[in-house]
Amino acid sequence: MYIWTGLVFDKKSEDNIRNICKEINEDYGLSELSFTLPQHVSLKTSFDIEDYTRVIEYIKKILSKQKSINLKICSITKINNAVIWLDLEENYELRKIHELLNSKLKEKFGIPLNGFDGENFHFHSTLFQDKNIKDEHEILVKRLNEKIYVPFEINVNEIDFGISEKGTVGTFIEVDSLSLNQ
Repeated sequence: MYIWTGLVFDKKSEDNIRNICKEINEDYGLSELSFTLPQHVSLKTSFDIEDYTRVIEYIKKILSKQKSINLKICSITKINNAVIWLDLEENYELRKIHELLNSKLKEKFGIPLNGFDGENFHFHSTLFQDKNIKDEHEILVKRLNEKIYVPFEINVNEIDFGISEKGTVGTFIEVDSLSLNQ
């Protein structure tokens, strides 16, 4: 079972962003599979492990004293030909959590760095992920910038956990959460 873990936006911020994306997307018909999870910032690349409940409980334990985190959204960025995301300014807390998860999960469960984990991990929040974006990249980014005013800051107070048998976008379901200390 694949595990996903991410800092989730507050409901008001998520609704605002999603409504803008859906309104713009009415003209393009792109996939909204990335909307199957809450608007979030992944803390580690998803990974496959059999006993996911034990791993989630362990992550909750090691992050139980984590305080809420202030995130600065810097820009709306196109990546490759298939992704548009909110680009985050990295901060000490984000990097610390990512490195802690990498080291503790490897030590306790033998989970190696996966995908982009490690020093090249880039904190972001995906808006659209669709191979058909490439022709509309510039137009979509322009339209998003007209509605989502960057830079802006939000404070996140929750980490959510999801699981998936396949580990692909659109197949994860939320199964647990951890409230962060105020």
